[in-house]
Amino acid sequence: MRLTKRTIRYYEELGLLPPPERRKGGMRLYTRAHIERLRQMADARDVLGITLQEMQEFVAIREGMLRHRQQYLEQGEITNASGGSCWRSSALSTSNWRW
Repeated sequence: MRLTKRTIRYYEELGLLPPPERRKGGMRLYTRAHIERLRQMADARDVLGITLQEMQEFVAIREGMLRHRQQYLEQGEITNASGGSCWRSSALSTSNWRW
């Protein structure tokens, strides 16, 4: 995978890549999760022919699902704390979600 600095910054601008932390001098600090996301995007583009617009749509849908999932889990914790039952599945764990 070879991406230019400009391409990576452009992906950040489009919201395809979350902004990384920065050092005092402004240098970006990318995590393994950033690198994995870049690999997935490069594969989607190169192998599957997915456009940047399609990637943006996919990321928006995924993030919406994750927000709903988080709200669901928080509601479950409230229900559980009030003495009600709370069902949880390891399938809902964010560690199982990619991209």
